[in-house]
Amino acid sequence: MAPAKDTNIFTKVTAKVVQTKVPPLFSTGLSTTYVIQVHNAATQHHFRIGKTYTDFVVLRDQLLRDASHACANGPCKNFARDVNEHFPPKVIMHRHADVIHLREWKFQDLLDYVVAYINTSRAGGCVHARETVPNNLIVFLFDGAKMDKRKFWIPLQRTHRGRRLPRALLDEALRIAHAPPDDEDDDDNERHMGSIDTILESHGGGTLAAAAAAIDAGSPGRALDVGTTMHDDDCGVGAALESLQAALAALDTAQDLAAVEAQVLVLFREQHARLAA
Repeated sequence: MAPAKDTNIFTKVTAKVVQTKVPPLFSTGLSTTYVIQVHNAATQHHFRIGKTYTDFVVLRDQLLRDASHACANGPCKNFARDVNEHFPPKVIMHRHADVIHLREWKFQDLLDYVVAYINTSRAGGCVHARETVPNNLIVFLFDGAKMDKRKFWIPLQRTHRGRRLPRALLDEALRIAHAPPDDEDDDDNERHMGSIDTILESHGGGTLAAAAAAIDAGSPGRALDVGTTMHDDDCGVGAALESLQAALAALDTAQDLAAVEAQVLVLFREQHARLAA
């Protein structure tokens, strides 16, 4: 009997943070969006999907859900520690340029680490490494993505065959392989399509989305743009800044403006002193 084909898509599929969309400084309820380009090296096709900081938080929490398990797979030993180290800290003023650049770098670092963990763990016997983590990343990248599935998965010169797209069963989508993938085989490419569909259906698009909604209104399966009404980690500060802006606009004289400025500077000095203590 021929060995089973490997269903691991991350030998050919990569994810790269290519853009960050930042709402205006005084806007409220809008999220900074990190645009991820998902690329298939076998077809040279890609699509883009936007994610917020909260979406990445949900991904991290999903990855760490069973991270304390015991197994013989070497990369699992420090998986929880490594994921946390690759994840950017939560800050108040996340729209600051330095924070944005750090998050871009950290999010890319996290994606690269998880893909490397998946690919180096295929030969082991750990279900967490071979099934749970890949499925979480698949849902994160593909749930809600707008793309032509056949163009993304099937090389252009082979699309004329008109094969029916199979809806792979969950056990086939998740079965463990021992043979390397054959990028030139139509059946392999269609199996990947069926596996992705099945994995997304098994999650119902709701596991991560519901978790995100519990944190704020985010959904990891939604391609977000600037202007989408979503909460983020500095929404309280944004609301305060908007109130300050409205208060300043209501001032009638330069004397009143100077008085408010002096009071605000005092507040800044006091806060600096508290933080330095």
